[in-house]
Amino acid sequence: ALDAPAFEAELLAAFGRALGSLKLDGARLLAPLQRRVRAHDRDAQRIAIGNAAQALHPVAGQGLNLGLRDAFELARQLGELRATNQPLGEAVARFRRARRADRGLTVAVTDTLAQAFTVQSIARIESLALGALDLIAPARDGLAAALMFGLRTR
Repeated sequence: ALDAPAFEAELLAAFGRALGSLKLDGARLLAPLQRRVRAHDRDAQRIAIGNAAQALHPVAGQGLNLGLRDAFELARQLGELRATNQPLGEAVARFRRARRADRGLTVAVTDTLAQAFTVQSIARIESLALGALDLIAPARDGLAAALMFGLRTR
């Protein structure tokens, strides 16, 4: 492993000085690139969204998209709660039901993609498929929309 000055030099070589100088502040941590999904929280007063709810491999960049969709749905449910004066527990339960399918599918697809890219024979096929997808605009745009916006139930 590189010491701090050598690591800083490698980062600067890779990213340049477009954002200014770079100085590490604190110890580096190693985080494995693996799926982590929070167990279902039974607390009716607490909701985990984004990376607090799950951590995904960055292969498809879906952690942020999933967190944004969680935040959107939570805001929608809290708006309904305020408009109807219903109990908080009902809004939390509706939020969890509304997000279950999209979260599950996104986690599964992201995990499958990450695993597939580690298998050499499958990785070659995926690489060709992604190249072809890039040439077919309607398919590419449809996939991009599905990855950004997830499953829409309404």
